[in-house]
Amino acid sequence: MKIRLVSSSSGSRGGGEFYLHSLALGLRELGHDVTTLMSIDSQMDEMAHQFEKSSLRVVRWPYRNTYHRRLRSFQAAFAQKEISACVKVFSEGTPDIVHINQQCLEDGLDLVQAASRCQIPAVSTIHVTKTMVELNAVGGWLRDRLAYRVLNSSQLDLIGISHTAAIGLAQFVNRSPEITIIGDRINGAATGLYKYSVYSVSNGVSVPATKKREQLRSSWGIPDGVIILGAVGRIEKEKNPHFVITLMKQLPDHVHFVWLGDGREMESFRTAMQNEELESRIHLAGWTPGASAYLSGFDVFVLPSFYEGLSLALLESMAIGLPSVASDIYGMDDAIIDQETGYLCKLNDESDWVPTLVKLINSPELRAKIGEAARLRHQRLFSLKAMAERTVAVYEDVIRKHAEKAR
Repeated sequence: MKIRLVSSSSGSRGGGEFYLHSLALGLRELGHDVTTLMSIDSQMDEMAHQFEKSSLRVVRWPYRNTYHRRLRSFQAAFAQKEISACVKVFSEGTPDIVHINQQCLEDGLDLVQAASRCQIPAVSTIHVTKTMVELNAVGGWLRDRLAYRVLNSSQLDLIGISHTAAIGLAQFVNRSPEITIIGDRINGAATGLYKYSVYSVSNGVSVPATKKREQLRSSWGIPDGVIILGAVGRIEKEKNPHFVITLMKQLPDHVHFVWLGDGREMESFRTAMQNEELESRIHLAGWTPGASAYLSGFDVFVLPSFYEGLSLALLESMAIGLPSVASDIYGMDDAIIDQETGYLCKLNDESDWVPTLVKLINSPELRAKIGEAARLRHQRLFSLKAMAERTVAVYEDVIRKHAEKAR
């Protein structure tokens, strides 16, 4: 199958772009011909380099991401000249299917329309299914209405990266509580502007190659006998970094925290660390290419986010048998079975988080038991091969429906 993956090109360091890299690898392993399109914008250079290192085919083109536009989705949705240019790019080489990758509901609405117009079977993955109203965004109601209108009129089938996300997508686009689940596909009743399908295809990751634990701890300047809690990802508001400081103030002195990543909240986070005199116990390692290799330095993976899609870093932690503690937020229970393959704690509730972390800190046996259960769950449900095979099944269904419609 000839597949054209299309990045909305929101940056090189987000989970949505890493998903695209993982998917391209998995599809290639299954023998498919995969080309990934991404913007020539310099912020995509790092990701393009990662694709090229993996010998994955990349085509760069002059596309402008939604969040680089002054009027955001309002401008992207009505950029007719650019939409026409995208149609031409998508159609080159006559692919069997075009697969758009959207970070959120309003991202890449121009790409969605172009995919709809190019007369080629097409589908779109949407990672974060929270609405702009739910995210308290400026003009949220209008932005949600625009996304709803474009996603309906485009007639693209959609993919949610977890079962919970797929249900959220179906409810947003169709505005109907009547949802029927058939295998991995969720069919919405025809109360919207078109009959569509929303598919549930869980994120998948390969088992990361890992570095030696002792070398990592030494590079972070952490002595022996210390328990390391860790996080991987952008230090942004949605990741809730300041809650880490709240937790660390209540945990024993032999517990340290390592955060692999950077972002707009990094300096305020650093300042808060200094104000609480936690600089010696919280280590900001900065952005680290191939960060998954550093997970082996952690004892417990921590994810205190306000919201997530289906975190790739969490799945990578599970893949190497690392116990995790995460916010009990929308969709997280797709990955974690509470108290079996990890722990889900109430968002921002230190009275729930601290005892849970202390229990893991004090028991290497419990860490090993939970970690092994997580590893087996990843192997069964969240492997790269499982994601690629389920995605191909979606492609085949979309291509079949496209052919039937053309008759």
